[in-house]
Parts: sequence; C-alpha cells; structure tokens
Amino acid sequence: MTDNGSLAAATWEQVELARHPDRPYALDYIHALFSNFFELHGDRLLMMEHSIYSVAMPEACASILWRDIARKVEAAQALKLTAADLKRMGLADEIVPEPPGGAQHDYGMAADAAGAALRRQLATLEAVAVDRLLENRYQRYRRIGAT
Repeated sequence: MTDNGSLAAATWEQVELARHPDRPYALDYIHALFSNFFELHGDRLLMMEHSIYSVAMPEACASILWRDIARKVEAAQALKLTAADLKRMGLADEIVPEPPGGAQHDYGMAADAAGAALRRQLATLEAVAVDRLLENRYQRYRRIGAT
C-alpha cells in the first residue's frame, strides 16, 4: 500500500472508531462532569482523540465527487476530518486522549480526561478580559480558510 493509501486507511479507521455505537456522546460527558451545566460558546474547540468533524459524511462526499461510494476511504482522507487534522489546521485547540481502543471502552477514564482538558482551557480563559476574548474569537474566525 502506498503512503497515501496507508494514510487513507488510517483515516478511515478513525471514522469507524468515531462511529462506534457505544461511544459516549457529548451529553454523556456533560452529565459525568457537571451537575449544574450551562452552555458556553465559541472560544475553544476540544476534540476527543478518536472523534471526527465534517459537514458531509465520507460516503456522501465520495458519491458527490466521484459518483462512487466505494471511494469513501479516499474521501475521508480528503475531508481532513480527524481531530489531528483539525488541530494541524488550527481549528481544534486540544486533542483529549482516550483510553486504549477508544472512549467506549472506559467512559470514566474518557470523562476524566475531558474534564481535565476543560479545566485547563477554562483556566486560561478566566484570565482574559471579555473584550479581548471577543476580539480573539473574531480574529480567529477571520483567519479560517484565509490561507
């Protein structure tokens, strides 16, 4: 297999792991970490190690681009949808490590890691004035896709 083929296969493994039916959802983490939750918006994106983020599923992308769903692995790689991809592009701020085999194998360990990451991120935000946070957010969104 070529380097591109190996990378595509590894990306597809991430897609399959992220879709595991027993993986915890965001609300599972929220309920495990907070008894008194309220939603905050916009300054940080944390991603679990084996999560993916994309507007279109790789299967849909392959179907649209090549009219061939069999090219879903290639499409997954092209979409740059893994946590590592988004971190490299500056979209994700932190990748939260998961237990071996994925978060579905140990909800408690995954929630502890997510909680530690949230505490780290919130501690950095607490020290910044709201006006500065808003300006930083504005500038960050202006940079997305600019290069």
